[in-house]
Amino acid sequence: MKKSNLFFDLDDTILNTKPIVIEYINKKYNVNITEDDYNYHDNFPEVIKKYDPNFGMSFEDFYLDYGKNFITSIDSNKNIQLIEGAGNILPLLSEKYNLFIVTTRQKSGIDVIKYLLKKHLAKNYFKQIHCVWKKVGRTFVARPKKDFILDTYGKNIAFIDDSIKEVKKMSEFLPTFLFDQKGINKVNGVQSLKNWEEISERFL
Repeated sequence: MKKSNLFFDLDDTILNTKPIVIEYINKKYNVNITEDDYNYHDNFPEVIKKYDPNFGMSFEDFYLDYGKNFITSIDSNKNIQLIEGAGNILPLLSEKYNLFIVTTRQKSGIDVIKYLLKKHLAKNYFKQIHCVWKKVGRTFVARPKKDFILDTYGKNIAFIDDSIKEVKKMSEFLPTFLFDQKGINKVNGVQSLKNWEEISERFL
């Protein structure tokens, strides 16, 4: 019997990345960004400017540096843990579905992703990892999550992501769930899942 496909975001859905990124940004740039600021991680330079008006690094230069010194650094990522419950539920899901990771991490950091999944005994549960961003010269080229998911062969069951922006993009194409541990965000037409126990109840 062919398995259907189930798609997961990586950071703050499978991996508890947020506290490590906040610590990295605050230490490197001598600021004090918060969890609320982290919600704008697709434009960290503007977040940093809120605390340091003299911060002058461009968007492009910031993410080139972030890719070099965080995304591709095992040392910077080594303390990232699985979200509670993921380690127990992923092997059960992998027996029933083809599991895919779709992440906005840069492709240059794929070895770090594999290191973290292997460290937490989760690497073999995933059929494929798709990184949205690829560095070309001094710029980045994107293959959005939506494009990868819609191009994936087979029956696509659902997409789970902690990003409101990403679930809005996908909700008209595929059953989409917002992974919202605090249960405070609402997206029209999108159901929320607070933890991996709820993921288990929904898909197993």
